[in-house]
Amino acid sequence: MDALDARVEDGVALTQIALNGNGKLLFNDRPSRAHVVALCDALATDDVVERLDLSYNFIDDDGAVAIARMLRRNRTLTELDLRGNDVGPAGAAALAEALAGVPWVEEEEEEEEGAEGADDAVEEDGAEEEPAAEAAAADENEDPAAAAAAAEAEPPAKPSPPPVAGCSLVTLNLAGNPLGVDGGVAIGESLRSNTTLIDLNLNDCSLDAKALIAVLTAVNESNATLRRLSLENPRIFSEQEEHAWHAARMLAVNKTLKSLRCGKWKIYSTGVEVLAGYGVCVNESLEVLDLRCNKICEVGGAFLARIIRDNEGLRRIGLDANALRDNGAIAIADAMPECASVAEFDLRSNGIEDAGLCALARGVAGMPSPPAEVLLWGNHFAEASSIAWRDVLEYHDIVTDVTFRVVDGELQAARVEPPAPSRESWGLT
Repeated sequence: MDALDARVEDGVALTQIALNGNGKLLFNDRPSRAHVVALCDALATDDVVERLDLSYNFIDDDGAVAIARMLRRNRTLTELDLRGNDVGPAGAAALAEALAGVPWVEEEEEEEEGAEGADDAVEEDGAEEEPAAEAAAADENEDPAAAAAAAEAEPPAKPSPPPVAGCSLVTLNLAGNPLGVDGGVAIGESLRSNTTLIDLNLNDCSLDAKALIAVLTAVNESNATLRRLSLENPRIFSEQEEHAWHAARMLAVNKTLKSLRCGKWKIYSTGVEVLAGYGVCVNESLEVLDLRCNKICEVGGAFLARIIRDNEGLRRIGLDANALRDNGAIAIADAMPECASVAEFDLRSNGIEDAGLCALARGVAGMPSPPAEVLLWGNHFAEASSIAWRDVLEYHDIVTDVTFRVVDGELQAARVEPPAPSRESWGLT
């Protein structure tokens, strides 16, 4: 906070404020509730700040209410990061009202209206004491022409300003907050009327299937502005994969969503079949589909192959930490020469062994244009697959996370760190 005060005193225009509690400057001195309320009061009428980072602090529902009140008045803030706080259902409901455009009315105006109402009541009581006969006589003696002239001379009453509604947020990150079922449903309902939000992150927010379906249904039925939606790690206890049906229905009709992250959704091969057949393969806008950390086995490889063949807009597909094994990898490899658009594959930690890895190398070599990125670490390279991938990487400029070295006369695979842009594109940083 001292650094922020110093910048203000120096007259520096602040377009972004970073008060993230996981940084070294604030790790032991994170903003308190009073700091958050004071900051929100200052930003309510600010027209300079565009980005506010309050991630990894201890902001609770009261702090979220103050932030929501600020969002209803501020017209320049476009990015808000609240990751890793303690916002619960009540705070999520307040934020949802701000996103939905519920009008904000100043408390001072309400108090003034109450005082004026009390004065009017006193005047009315005094007026009732006047004789009714005098009022009637005054009405009879009034000249109609004079009354009309007086009415024309009086200036027209100024209309009262409309209440402030809506907010200007484009990016909202609530990952890691215990929003719960009610909070997730409230955020989902707000998407029905919000027209500014483009990027929404609800990872690790204690959402269950009901909240997940509420968000997906809102995007399906009413929202035409959201571009990136991340719903990873909900609390799913059902084995029926009903949320996969709602995701497929949403993808079948949505024409604006470009990125959908469904990590840890407990999706099996049947869920992938639903997503592929009823959603992804008919969608024309989706560019990133992340299905990491699910339960997709080798049977699901055929449905993933259909996505690779049929979807003409998908650029990245994330499948790390599933169980595709050799048969699933072979199915994907067979589809690669007919790949319509996918240029980045994440196949890490899928239990793929030598046969599947060799098939993937042949599939990549047979693609019309080589992919930009293939991530493979965490699978089981042997000599044949190491030779196959070494040859592919020598002839094609592909970003990957493996390299090959000769150790004791044998070619061995080793892990390398993928470039930073690649890691950011998959949400790994």
